[in-house]
Amino acid sequence: MTQKPVQDNRPVFPPDALSFIPMGGCGEFGCNLNVYHSDGKYLIVDCGLGFPDERFPGVDVLLPNPGFLRESTKDIVGMFITHAHEDHIGAVAALWPQLQCPLYATPLTAELLKHKLNEWGLTKRVTLNVVPLSGKLDLGPFKLELINAAHSVPETSMLFIQTAHGNVLHTADWRFDHDPVEGHKTDEKRLKELSQENLLAVIGDSTNATVPENHPSESEVAEALAKLIQRSSGRVIVTSFSSHVARIHNVAKAAAKSGRMVGIVGRSAVRMVEAAKNNGYLKDLPPFLSEQEINDLPRHRVVVFATGSQGEMGSALDRLATDEHRSLSMEKGDLVVFSARVIPGNEKAVERVKNALLRRGVELVSSDQEFVHVSGHANENEIKTLYGWIKPNAVIPVHGYEENLMIHAEIAKEAGVPHAVIPQNGDIIVLRPTGPEKTGQVLASLMAVDGARVVPLRDSLLIKERHRIANEGSVVATVVCDEEGYLIHDPVFSIVGLGVDEEDQYELEDVILRDIETGIEKADPAERRDAERLRELIRLVIRRRIKQETGKRPLLSVHLVMLE
Repeated sequence: MTQKPVQDNRPVFPPDALSFIPMGGCGEFGCNLNVYHSDGKYLIVDCGLGFPDERFPGVDVLLPNPGFLRESTKDIVGMFITHAHEDHIGAVAALWPQLQCPLYATPLTAELLKHKLNEWGLTKRVTLNVVPLSGKLDLGPFKLELINAAHSVPETSMLFIQTAHGNVLHTADWRFDHDPVEGHKTDEKRLKELSQENLLAVIGDSTNATVPENHPSESEVAEALAKLIQRSSGRVIVTSFSSHVARIHNVAKAAAKSGRMVGIVGRSAVRMVEAAKNNGYLKDLPPFLSEQEINDLPRHRVVVFATGSQGEMGSALDRLATDEHRSLSMEKGDLVVFSARVIPGNEKAVERVKNALLRRGVELVSSDQEFVHVSGHANENEIKTLYGWIKPNAVIPVHGYEENLMIHAEIAKEAGVPHAVIPQNGDIIVLRPTGPEKTGQVLASLMAVDGARVVPLRDSLLIKERHRIANEGSVVATVVCDEEGYLIHDPVFSIVGLGVDEEDQYELEDVILRDIETGIEKADPAERRDAERLRELIRLVIRRRIKQETGKRPLLSVHLVMLE
């Protein structure tokens, strides 16, 4: 039976099946939020943020909308965070007040979660449970087993989820790396054993499904970085994701070969280094320099690991590129190495930072020029290998654009997987031995962190107004009238973004003033004395004149004061 879409109300699930509902991360990169339903209870896996593009002016970060889960908090047995990347962990603190469920994570991830919860004032309210690597959890109808996975942040875990109605493997992000610099190898032995578990489905990462060739090991990056550092006579900046502990380790190894020390710049990177060391990572490395210690050494003696590889406004690299960093600066002859892939959607932001650096005479090297980055996501061959081992009944590709999901489904078919469903956010997918089936859909839109607020973006007046201001400009008119509705003073205008120069703006204001006076003179006395009707009359007069003179329809606001 096909279920009708609902608007944030609790949907009806079949009582004799395990269901999967992706609430974010399908058809997009970021905002990963995955929900499993069994026997009236919900398990949430990951809760990540996304990066806004030009569609969302003024928005800091994007969040998945938890939708129907707000009305089901008493039935949520918990949220498990698979690893500490922002697209999987970054929305937890912002959305937890709407979900109010226990949190579960491995030690490193849990320590980073504590910082995020503290920033939102939630530390005392949230139950945060630390789970050991390869540990097991019994959460009501869901039994979870953590399976170690190699990725670009330590302690990434796949989840083997068992229920009375069948079992699934949730891969999260993963790859095969037989010589990881930090963290564990993917547990191939345990994965091969899952072929005996009659998996209903694999919910799998699709990020690199479009990449056919094999990736080198992370351990090989250090040598390439060392060669770049040795050829530079200036300060070297290496930028990557702050959570990439293995890359930080490789930068330190590469710097040591050139007799350089390494400094960490950027709050999130400093926090990651601290958390990694507290949990037994980044061992046997020289101490990292503070910003002040970086400045105390000659430029040719220092390598800086900096945040900002995605062009984030206000990041360490952004401030260095624009010469706005509080203590460090870039000079001609310095080298910046972009040791990260550009997340789709961030291309313009990265180019903005690169152009600013080039104007300062800084040399740039990126991963499409030199071997300075390897991906933490499985490619086509690795995905085929996995499915050849575990032989699932179905694959549900997640984590990527539609192209990624579709290619992932084709790879699964070639590997002999009988069924595949390409999901959209909000799809209710019932998992059965006969194959998965979409049975309905729930509301799954986006939200945003806008300043200190979390706001919905579906049909958002906030975003519509910002687009209008950006494209058409804005006009605020303050008008003071007497009790009869006649002007006491000339109106005061605030005009932004109409594309008129100062002289033309004065002329436009004079014309609008005459139009307002004429409109008031022609108005019925009762209309003039009614504040709301008079305000609307003035608004229409201003809008008509601006449209006639400029061809634009700015966001218009009229402040009317009537004095007795």
